[in-house]
Amino acid sequence: MRFFLAIAGLLVLIICNPFFVYSQSSNTPVRNLEIFDQIVDSSFNELQDRLVLAGADKIFALKIDDANDMDDYIIDKLRRKLSRFNVIYETRYDSVFADIKIDSVLLLTRYNKISTRNVLGDKMLDREIDVKYHISLVEKDNGKVLYEENFDESFSDSFRLDDKSRVETGGYRFLKADIPSEGFLSKYLLPTVLLAVSAVTIVLFFVIRSD
Repeated sequence: MRFFLAIAGLLVLIICNPFFVYSQSSNTPVRNLEIFDQIVDSSFNELQDRLVLAGADKIFALKIDDANDMDDYIIDKLRRKLSRFNVIYETRYDSVFADIKIDSVLLLTRYNKISTRNVLGDKMLDREIDVKYHISLVEKDNGKVLYEENFDESFSDSFRLDDKSRVETGGYRFLKADIPSEGFLSKYLLPTVLLAVSAVTIVLFFVIRSD
């Protein structure tokens, strides 16, 4: 009987262990906005270097196609990143050396799957964040392309479903996404198995004690 108790206890430990590891290392998930900030900030490093090569004292004009919250966000990040350069945001200016053109901006938050990772039934939400855009640096007089890139980078992880509202804080629409439908394994099968194993362990414990 002690053998069966040991086996049941081991099963509970194995099943619950991923949750305990996760809960210790990721109690406070990173907000979506912080992830976008990190990706977008680092994506402008190459542009910075190109502006230095072109001449930090020259005047550059920023041009972006659309006028939605994704473009507004990119413009705001560029203003901060390029604050030490002579960057203007007007379409007509005689002394502009080169245009910084940005188009095809896509900032996307996705939640791919809900899963259950512990005996208490806590739900985990799989997250993916995508940043895509096209950027170029083009001389005003002759149309020479000094720099061009199709930027495409993603980030993925998981966090507790209960933390969704905190993770999505921020004023931009792209920081939020719909929750996917929960699969049968996560919603019914796994919690049932975990509860059954726990019940068997408790029963065996009292049986052994009575012996």
